[in-house]
Amino acid sequence: MNLNRISRTALLMATPLLLFPREAHAYLDPGSGSLIVQALVAAFFALSLAIKGYWRKIKLFLGGFFLTGPEVRDGDE
Repeated sequence: MNLNRISRTALLMATPLLLFPREAHAYLDPGSGSLIVQALVAAFFALSLAIKGYWRKIKLFLGGFFLTGPEVRDGDE
């Protein structure tokens, strides 16, 4: 057997031990909740800035679905 095959076999055999531990000594302190809230607020603002940056493209894309007649879109004048 070569070393690469032995490494893959060892990793394959160790994977269940790493994924399913028998005991978990975990503790969530009050700072963990603060970190989760901070991450959610940051994700909200990042998403809102991304939408703001692409708002014109989003509006043009969605406007194509809801146009009822030959209306003039922004920039098609």
